[in-house]
Amino acid sequence: MKASMSEFCQRPRSQRGWITVLTVVLLTCAFNTGCFWIQSVSTANERHSTETRDGWKLAMHRYKPEQLSVEKEPVLLVHGFASNRFTWSLSSDRSFATYLLEKGYDVWVAELRGSGESDGSAVFTDRKADYNFDTYMKVDLPALITYIRYTTQRDNLTYIGHSLGAMLGYAYLSTNPDGGGVKNLVALSGPSNFKDRNSAIDFIMKVKGLFMVTPKIYAELAAKAAANNLGWTDTRFDALLWNNEAINPRAISMVAYNSVSNFPTTLLEQASDWVSTGEFRSADKLLNYEELLQQIEIPCFVGTGKVDAIATPRAVKTAFDKIGSKDKELRVFGTANGFAVDYGHLDLVMGDKVALEVFPTVFTWLENH
Repeated sequence: MKASMSEFCQRPRSQRGWITVLTVVLLTCAFNTGCFWIQSVSTANERHSTETRDGWKLAMHRYKPEQLSVEKEPVLLVHGFASNRFTWSLSSDRSFATYLLEKGYDVWVAELRGSGESDGSAVFTDRKADYNFDTYMKVDLPALITYIRYTTQRDNLTYIGHSLGAMLGYAYLSTNPDGGGVKNLVALSGPSNFKDRNSAIDFIMKVKGLFMVTPKIYAELAAKAAANNLGWTDTRFDALLWNNEAINPRAISMVAYNSVSNFPTTLLEQASDWVSTGEFRSADKLLNYEELLQQIEIPCFVGTGKVDAIATPRAVKTAFDKIGSKDKELRVFGTANGFAVDYGHLDLVMGDKVALEVFPTVFTWLENH
């Protein structure tokens, strides 16, 4: 300890100052944890798990109504990049899972590998941090869908995905023209390309190399540490991930503390390829998922926020136009279309007014299908 302190004191004064400031900031964040997100969190009444063919256990949280309806298919909710089940159940006033439950739907909230209560990578096991989007699509989704169909004894289910979850729905259905057990698709904030660029995305592309030094990116720890101040501070992330007019700072703190999960650099590499090339394709570059969207023939609801910087209206409109289904609907959630605010990316499913605007819009579509 004395040697370490001596080395510290021998550093230049300016360097010691920065180290001290950084230490104080980190300690402040650590001790402040838990101040702004004390709110009723929506919880499921059943917890299930299934094992993939390569040995990963995936968690599912079931919101089961007292009386199951023979007219309503089970609903599978799939989160996005570096997220988990709280995308759909952050709190009682912004829980799509609870909203659908109250409407009589049998709701299953899934967590992909590495997220939430599902298995993550671990040393001294076969679970390595080397999976990507294609692993989710080819291995995790079939395991989840098969389990739900078997457990509920229903032939089909409705798939609802947000962000990466929506893109997984595109890819799964594009490579399973018969639907693969899915009757309807709801894709929220799911682009089919990344040709629209902005300063926030450009910034992330510039610094992504800093994160490639480890197989796994510990986003959960960083988000928890920053949760207290994230919603109250102007950052590049608010321009990219949410619209401050659609979600209050306290809710952003809740999102950061509860709904962020770690992810492998292999997934980041594949996402970086999409952004740098503008193409939504498999890691081996053999499949262009955007061009395969014409294979989708089931009914589809596609939606995004008017100011979504990731799933821009133009990128989502491209996906919508390429989908082969004749029964499809596109909705851009913004003031020009009668909504109270212009929605961004995260706030489209976790914003302040989602239970009044977004959820009812999707519910109406579901009832008609």
